[in-house]
Amino acid sequence: MSNTNSNSSKMIVEDKPQMRSMQIMSSVPMPIMSRLTPIAKQAPIANVEQETVPTSGWKAVPLASLPTIYCLERTHIHVDDSHSNVADRISECMRKESILAVFHKDENLIDAETSDGIQFSIRLWEGKNGAVLVEAQKVSGCCYSYCQAAKAILRAAKGIRAPPKRRTFSIPPSVPRVSAEEAEAATRDGLELAKGLWMKQQLDSQLLAIESLMHLSRATENQCFTAKCILSGEFRGKLLNLIESFSTDSNRSEIEEEYMTIMRRHAFTILSNCFAALERSGELSSLLRQQADLTSDAVVEGLVGELASAAERPHDACQAAHCLRSLLAASVDMQRKAAELNAIETISAVRLIGACR
Repeated sequence: MSNTNSNSSKMIVEDKPQMRSMQIMSSVPMPIMSRLTPIAKQAPIANVEQETVPTSGWKAVPLASLPTIYCLERTHIHVDDSHSNVADRISECMRKESILAVFHKDENLIDAETSDGIQFSIRLWEGKNGAVLVEAQKVSGCCYSYCQAAKAILRAAKGIRAPPKRRTFSIPPSVPRVSAEEAEAATRDGLELAKGLWMKQQLDSQLLAIESLMHLSRATENQCFTAKCILSGEFRGKLLNLIESFSTDSNRSEIEEEYMTIMRRHAFTILSNCFAALERSGELSSLLRQQADLTSDAVVEGLVGELASAAERPHDACQAAHCLRSLLAASVDMQRKAAELNAIETISAVRLIGACR
C-alpha cells in the first residue's frame, strides 16, 4: 500500500492550458502618415497642393486631436501659439533650408525631402491646454541627417533662432600628409572604378558610379586635378547628356525614373563642384575655351530651364544656379547666351521660391 502511494506521488502531472474567457473587439485603425510621392513624378496629386510662397505655403486648417491609439514619434514638441503662426514659421524654415515641401490641402501635413534625399513628414495636432503639437516622422534616408533637419524645423516652430555654426579645426601639422603624387594616383584609381561601374547596364551600378564622382569632386584635397579629369575625360559627355535633356519615358518603370532623376541631380552637383574648384584656381576660363561643349546652347538651355523649374525640383535648381554663377563669371560668351534666354529674369523670379545653400 505504501509502494502504491509513493508511486502515485512520483507521477508527472501533464501541463494543460488554462481556459480563460476573453472578449475580442474590433481594432481601431491607427492613422499613418502618407509617404512621399516618387521623386520622378512631379505632377500635383489629387488632394495635394504644392505652394512655394512661405507666407501662404502651408494653409493650416483646424487642428485634429491626437487619436486614442497612436504611436507618437519622439521628434515632437508642444508650442504655445496659434497653429497658423507655427505653420508659417515651419514653412519659412523649410524655404531657407532648401527643403522640398508638398503641402496637403485638407490636413495639416507636409511631405518633405532634403537635398540629401532624406524624406520625412511634418504634422500638426491639437495639443494639451490649447497648445500645438508638432510631430516630425522620418520616412527614409540617413538617421543623422534627418535628426539635423528635424531639429532645425522644430526649433523654428518654437520661434527659436538657429544656433551659430560649430567651429571647425584644421588638421594638425604633426599628422602625416599624403604627397601630391599619391593623391593624384588615388584619384585616378577612383575615376577608373567609377568608369567601370558606369559602363555596366544595371542602374544601381551607374548610380554608384555617379555618386563616386560626386564624392571625388568635393572630398579630395586636389579638387582642381579631379575637376580637370572629369571635365576633360569621358565623364563630361555623360554628365552633359543628363543635363541637356529631362523627359519622362512611359516605357520606364517607376524605379527607373527615380534612378534617372537622382542621377541627374548628382550630375548638376558634380559640375557645380568642378566649376567652383576651377574658378578658385583661376583655370575655369581656359578650360571652357578648350571644352566648348560645356557652354553649348543645349547646356545653357538645360541650366536655365532647370532654374525655372525650381518649384518642382528645387534641389536640382540650386545646383544649376551654382553652375550658372561660375560660368557667367568666367565666360563672356556664356553671358551673352544667358541674356538671350532671359536668365536674369528667371533668377529674379526663383528667388522667392527658395534660397540656394
